[in-house]
Amino acid sequence: MENFFERVTRFWPAGRRDLHWHILPTPAEAAALAAPYQGITAPGLQNVPMDWMHCTLLHAIGLGRDAIDIDALLSDVRRATQDVEPFALTFDRPSVGTVGVEISGWPGKP
Repeated sequence: MENFFERVTRFWPAGRRDLHWHILPTPAEAAALAAPYQGITAPGLQNVPMDWMHCTLLHAIGLGRDAIDIDALLSDVRRATQDVEPFALTFDRPSVGTVGVEISGWPGKP
């Protein structure tokens, strides 16, 4: 079986800190997202635990927690999003990416 972490070290070297902003599903949403894929197995294919499911909203390469002012970032995000109405996040069909199965999502209709 291939080691995931060995595969990503060329573009995500050990020790590099990246800032990720994730949208996390509720337990019910995660179960609904996982349901169609239950029972799919193959050598080397591992299920992602439902509590690891996430949608990456932002991946700031090379920026760790110590490189930014978290309070200022949260304040800016609150100010920028306070008037945004709730919306449905629509997911595409899964595709095999370079480091895993990926499902792109966007607001509104695909």
